Amino acid sequence: MRDGCNMVESISENRFKGVRLSLADALHQVRSAGFIPKTVVDVGVASGTSSLYETYPEARFLLIEPLEEFVPAYKQLQQDYRLEYVITAVGSGEGRRLLHVHSDYESSSLFPEQEGTSINGTPREVPVTTLDRICAEKEVEGSVLLKLDVQGYEMEVLRGSAETLLVSEVVAIEVSLFEFYKGSPSLKEIVNYMAEHSFVPYDIVGQLYRPLDGALAQVDVVFVRENGLLRESHHFATPEQRASMQCAQSYKI
Repeated sequence: MRDGCNMVESISENRFKGVRLSLADALHQVRSAGFIPKTVVDVGVASGTSSLYETYPEARFLLIEPLEEFVPAYKQLQQDYRLEYVITAVGSGEGRRLLHVHSDYESSSLFPEQEGTSINGTPREVPVTTLDRICAEKEVEGSVLLKLDVQGYEMEVLRGSAETLLVSEVVAIEVSLFEFYKGSPSLKEIVNYMAEHSFVPYDIVGQLYRPLDGALAQVDVVFVRENGLLRESHHFATPEQRASMQCAQSYKI
C-alpha cells in the first residue's frame, strides 16, 4: 500500500502546495495557473511594486502615482522593463483634490486619517482623473492585471474604472478592515462592488495587524473574473490528487 501511495504522490505533484503570505506569492500562483497579462496597470505605486515586475517581466507596465517624488524610481525601472508612468491621482471624475502627504510618502491619502490632523501630513493639491481616461489615452489592451493601493480611495478609483474592468482578468486591491481614513470603504463594500462587475475573491494575502489591539487591519484581496480563465474548473482536486489525499489519511489512522 505504501509503495502504491508513493507512486500516486509522484504522479500528482502539487504545484500549489504551501501557504501564501504575500502578494508576490499570490501572483506566482496566478501565473502558474495560466494567467499572463498583456498589460499591468499599477495604481498607487509609491517606489514600485517589485512583485509585479518579477512575476510578469514580459508585460507592458502602466504606473499611476500622484507623488512626483517617486519619479526617479520609475526612470530606474524603465531601464529593465517596458514601462511608462503618469503622475496624477485617479478617482471617479476629473478635477483637483488635496492629497495629505505623509512624511514617509507611501501612506499619503486623499482622505484624512481618523487619528487627527497631526497624522495627516502636509496638504498638496494634485490633479485627479479617471483610470478609464488614462487607459484610453495610453491605448491599454487586455487582458489586464490591475493593482490598487490607494490608502482608502479604492471605491473612488473603481467608480472611474468601469471600462478598464471590462478588459481586466485579475484585480488586486489593498483593503482595510477598519475606517482608518475617513470615508474609506469597508471590505464588504468593495466585494459587493466587484461582484456587480462580475469579479469574485480568489485569494487573500498580505495580512497586516494593527498595533492598537492586534486586530487584523489590512489585507490584499485578489479578485478574478467570475467566469474567467482562473475559474474554469470548480473541482477541488484531480483524481490523482484525491488518491494521494486518501493515502495520506490512511497513514494517520
